[in-house]
Amino acid sequence: MTMKKMLLFVLTAGISMGVLAGCSGSDGEPSPYEESEVNQLEGVSMETTEATYPVEAEGVNVRIKNETDEEYYYGVAYSVERLVNDTWVVVPFEGEVSWIEIAITLAPQSENEEGVSFDLLESDREPGTYRIIKEVANHVVAAEFELVETE
Repeated sequence: MTMKKMLLFVLTAGISMGVLAGCSGSDGEPSPYEESEVNQLEGVSMETTEATYPVEAEGVNVRIKNETDEEYYYGVAYSVERLVNDTWVVVPFEGEVSWIEIAITLAPQSENEEGVSFDLLESDREPGTYRIIKEVANHVVAAEFELVETE
């Protein structure tokens, strides 16, 4: 291999690795949900019980509200996303996560409250804006919150 070809190969390989590393960086994968898909189930909403939590929090509590006359169902599965440079990215779980397949009833004109644990998440949390994602009746609902440093 000539010196020019070798140099070209090394430069191409280096650039390719840099691009791949940038795409799969520590910020996680981009959210699989378009903003137009989130919180579109009319009369159903989700919020955290507090607007801010300390970065050391072991989890958050969410309240899912149904202000309709319909009964809806959802499961225990959830995901966590972090806002990075105006883009929602998935906070990965440690290893493979399995969820039990049960249906939780969200009765008409009611609300359910449940805890969402951070124990399953891969990395330590940093201060910033996060959201919990759940699916209710095949619709994506999200609840935003802030993680802040405590003094």
